[in-house]
Order: sequence, then structure tokens, then C-alpha cells
Amino acid sequence: MRNALLVSCLALLSACAGGGGDPAPAPVPTTTLLSKADAQRELANAAAVAISFASAPAANRQSAPASFRPKLGTGASWQLPQRRLPAEWRAGGSGGGVTPAAAQTTNCSGGGSETYDSGAKSRGFSYFPTTQMVNWRSYSDSLCSQVNTYQDGSSTTYTSSGFEEVGDAASEYSYGIEGAGGTPGSFSITDKDAAGATTFRLQLDYLGTGESRTTQALADYRLAMSFGITQDSNGQTTTISETLGGAAPMRITASAAGAVTIDGDLYYSSNLPGCAGGAETFETLQPITVDANGYPNGGELKVSSGDAWVIAAFNADGSAYLTFSDGSSASLTAAEVQASVDGGGCTTPQV
Repeated sequence: MRNALLVSCLALLSACAGGGGDPAPAPVPTTTLLSKADAQRELANAAAVAISFASAPAANRQSAPASFRPKLGTGASWQLPQRRLPAEWRAGGSGGGVTPAAAQTTNCSGGGSETYDSGAKSRGFSYFPTTQMVNWRSYSDSLCSQVNTYQDGSSTTYTSSGFEEVGDAASEYSYGIEGAGGTPGSFSITDKDAAGATTFRLQLDYLGTGESRTTQALADYRLAMSFGITQDSNGQTTTISETLGGAAPMRITASAAGAVTIDGDLYYSSNLPGCAGGAETFETLQPITVDANGYPNGGELKVSSGDAWVIAAFNADGSAYLTFSDGSSASLTAAEVQASVDGGGCTTPQV
């Protein structure tokens, strides 16, 4: 798992290397940005990161029980996508924050344990220039699991481990801390058939901090977060490593008017086809507008990696015009843009 400061740390090491005989570090790999296919891949990656935050889609798999405290849930006014962070980490601005709850009975009916705590404290936010009184909740899990058994004898097991702290201010701010002391939190879903054979398994590891500010006009998310995804399905294993943020956090905004921005560093690697990955930077040149189905129909997005870059300018009819750093250009039809947005990119396993 690469931590959320990987790119910036390597850059600093590179700048300082050479004194005292220290060997220079290996260069950070770059992604290829030379073709229409490269642009489609990076549009898919941007959509997986930004558009998913803005639209908060329903879980793409069966939800964990609402009573299962760790890692998944429903009903939040704003909910992060299932594959990314626990739904418990949500935007503030609820008009009074969240009242600290009494200690809850641990719901680890399938085994393991969970320690729950809550309270109120003054917290200085890392990515917003503010100090707020927050109501916080924390969960420390050790293989805390719950099993759902179905009529046909098959089952789904949800298991979580690690530390999580989430909090809301009475105003507009909220935060989530995932993992502690360099150890990521983890959540897994395991499906078994009636004979007890595993038919599907997805594990998500996450480490870092996210903060948000939500007003009636704008939802503003800032994250320095690493993710590791391992999926076993249909006899294939998919592995994905992803880091949002570098010297500064990844910033994603969604306005009430329907415009989305994504700015910051992404590092990813994957064994998905065509997804070797590397370090890249997203920059929104013009806020990206989306239609009723969540597809871009305006705005401009630039993706840079090393000395190469591509700019996608989205048109009202859903198509896009691509300009590359080598002076070449290309076009995407509306159908190609939609396929890219729906494709999940290199940071989403295919179920």
C-alpha cells in the first residue's frame, strides 16, 4: 500500500538526492497519454474518482445489513461509493451535527470484536482553514464479521478490521480518518455457495484522511487517501492500488448547479488489461457539467503525466474533442464518452 504522500515524497527525495553518496531513487512511473485510447482510459479513471463522489450512486452489489456497524450502510444525505469508504463517513451541514451516541453493543455475530467510542472535541481541519467543535465516533475492529445466509444455502460474509474515526461539526464540515499508525483499515465481502465454496471475494484496504465542507451551493471533498483492492471472481484475481492526493489533497467539488471539478494527483497500478498505471495529475480547466444521466456535456479536463498531457473538451451533444501535448487531436463520440464514464477505468474491478 502506497501512502497518500508517495508522489510528493519521491519528488522531495529526488530533489535532495546526490549528497552524502545516497543513491537516487527510482523515478516515479508515468502513464501514457498519446492516443485516443489513452484519453478514454483516463476519462474513465476521472469518472471513477470524481463523478462517483458527485452522484453517490447506489451500491453496485448487495448492501450489507443496515445494522452492521462497520463499513457499509445507507441513508446518509451524502454517501461515498461502496468501493471507496464507509458510508458512515458523510458530509456535514446537517443543521446541528450528529449527537454523540452511547456506546453500542458490538454486532460481530459472525465472530471477531469491535470497540466503539464517541464524544465531542475541538478539531483543527487539515485541508480547510478552520477549527471546529465536532461530534466524533470511532470504531476499532478485529475481524468483526456478520454472515447473511440465504434460502438456497448460500451466504455472504462481511468482515472488517482496523480503525476508523468520523466526525461532523454543527456547521458545514465533516471528516473521516481511515486506518491508524500506518496500518490500513480493511473491509471484505465473501460470497459462498451452498457447498461452502467461495464464489466471490472483494477486499478493500484504505489508509488516510478525508475532509468535506457542504453548503447549499457546493460540496467540497478533499482527500489524501490510499486504497488497495483485491477481487477474486470467476477464477480471476484483480489487484488495484490507488492513491488520491500528493503534496496537496485531491479536491473534488460538486455544485448545486450540477458542475463537477477534480484537481490533484492520482497514482495507480493494476493488473487490469491496459492499466499498468503511474503518476498523473487532474486539472479542471472549466467546470464539468453533466446531463441527467451523469454524462459530461460541458467543461474541460486536463490530465498530465510527466511531460505529456491531454485535454478533453466536452460538447453539449455529449461528444468530446481531445488535444494532445504532441500537437495531435482526436474526437470522441457521445457513445464513446458514455462508454468511458461507465467503464470504471483502471481503479474499479469488474464484477
